[in-house]
Amino acid sequence: MVEVNILGSGSSLPLYKRFSPSQIIKIEGKNILIDCGEGTQIQLQRFGFSIINIDYILISHLHGDHFFGLFGLLSSMLLLGRTKPLTIFANKNLIPILEIIFQDKLSGKYFPFNFIPLDFNNFNKIADEDKFVICSFPLDHSVPTCGFLIKEKLRPRNILKSFVEYYHPSINDIKNIKQGGDYLDKNTGKLLKNNEITSDPPHPFSYVYCSDTAYKLINYSEIKNPIYLFAESTFLAEKIDAAKSKRHMTAAETAQLADNLNAQYLIIGHFSSEYKSVNLFLEEASQYFPRDKIILAFDGLKINYDNYKKIDKDL
Repeated sequence: MVEVNILGSGSSLPLYKRFSPSQIIKIEGKNILIDCGEGTQIQLQRFGFSIINIDYILISHLHGDHFFGLFGLLSSMLLLGRTKPLTIFANKNLIPILEIIFQDKLSGKYFPFNFIPLDFNNFNKIADEDKFVICSFPLDHSVPTCGFLIKEKLRPRNILKSFVEYYHPSINDIKNIKQGGDYLDKNTGKLLKNNEITSDPPHPFSYVYCSDTAYKLINYSEIKNPIYLFAESTFLAEKIDAAKSKRHMTAAETAQLADNLNAQYLIIGHFSSEYKSVNLFLEEASQYFPRDKIILAFDGLKINYDNYKKIDKDL
């Protein structure tokens, strides 16, 4: 099961019920924190997450609402005696700031620490785990900014239970079939094609995070057809001039982006603090994307994704 958890759904000015941007993705036993606005460590505790169990931190860009919470979070990790490795992906300009604040404390002396600078010009695979990858891609904001893709690797094909019960394949046969091989019945000489004895694996989970950006078509094939697209929508269409000048999107533009990427679901967040209610964002976005596929982000939103349940319990 994969979890998407919104910790902060606001933007530059945090509100009591709408903290600055941050979210945590739980996938295959790993915890990925995306952006780290002011108060992120409070939100982590508030919604039941361990500060010391984060594996990756992805910082989209160096505007304060997306990284000011990082310093307090790292300080707490040090105070709590963290020993687990931590990798941060961010703009290289963050390195001297961390060095000034923490001096030698992030040198690996206290816990294994790795800082990897982002590339703001190209699509890149930045982490490769056994069952999923994390990628970055450039966005169009007032400072260098990356979006992120978290995507499961394609699982092996499922072997039909009826085939196993009838033919009793060996362990090696099963391994071969899962990798796309056919099956030869040694008793009869009958060859069974792979597509006759297997079913397609579940569609891989994919999550695209579009941080602050002006509206544009994003033509990287790797991020097309995501299960979930999280995209910022700081303003409504009535503020289109402000959105363009600050290189943000309106709800209408966010919905058009979701349509262009062929997302299954759209999560809208990063709302400007001037909006006390966000219901109008849904109304505006639903003109361009199916209303029942739009989710308005709020602090504490949790989305569980489980696409692995097979009725006949194939192997």
